[in-house]
Amino acid sequence: MESRIPCVVLFYYNAEIIVSTMEFLLPYSDRLAITVLENKSIHTDSTIKPYLQSLVNDSKIERYVLFDENITMNAYRIAFEHGLIEPSASDYLMLTDGDLIVPHSDFLTEQLNILDRHPELFACGVSLSMHNLPLNNYPDATSWIPGDFHVHPDYVETVTGFHLLLLRAKEFAQYLDYSRQTGNSILDIPMHHYCHHVLGKKWGKTKLSQAVHLTWDVYADSGHPYQEWKSKQDLEALFVHDRYCQFQVYSRP
Repeated sequence: MESRIPCVVLFYYNAEIIVSTMEFLLPYSDRLAITVLENKSIHTDSTIKPYLQSLVNDSKIERYVLFDENITMNAYRIAFEHGLIEPSASDYLMLTDGDLIVPHSDFLTEQLNILDRHPELFACGVSLSMHNLPLNNYPDATSWIPGDFHVHPDYVETVTGFHLLLLRAKEFAQYLDYSRQTGNSILDIPMHHYCHHVLGKKWGKTKLSQAVHLTWDVYADSGHPYQEWKSKQDLEALFVHDRYCQFQVYSRP
């Protein structure tokens, strides 16, 4: 069995954030087998694709999967259904948004220790720092972070997004089967429901490690093109849909 944990990172649009995220993740590549999924944007061909291809060519990541359109979270579905990532390759699996870094903390060891000690947990994400919440443009931004259900000695019981989300591979494979039967997406909200109401389990986040959400800095800039575009989107329509597309896979030599 692969000793490294499959880590699936989803990217879109922001080249500087993509570079920052990869510079954070790559030092963990002795423990994480990184697969990058990118939804195509106006910056793909000029900037993002050459950078990510260079990481593949240098064997720094396992593969780079480029989707022909922005299909948001459905990129995960395609990657798993086409066998590009095998959940059972390791005991664990990580799913993450591509705009998070964790300064000065071995977040992965903390997460592994939490899941090892707590079989009642289905998943463990990394807590988010609130220092850069874009309150100037989004006064309700504090509501983006769900409240804590219970603070335990070594973790916080709550729900999270795909914030360096660590799961047991067998349990995620079971969710994949469940999602095929029910038509649910590989998305945080249906996974919360599965965790609590199907499995009767808990969801947690780290108590010590805190991730910086890099896109929040973009949201604080009223003139940033991505901020302007995102602010006009119907988020439910953006993330919950049945759109799929073709893709190309670039694998390490």
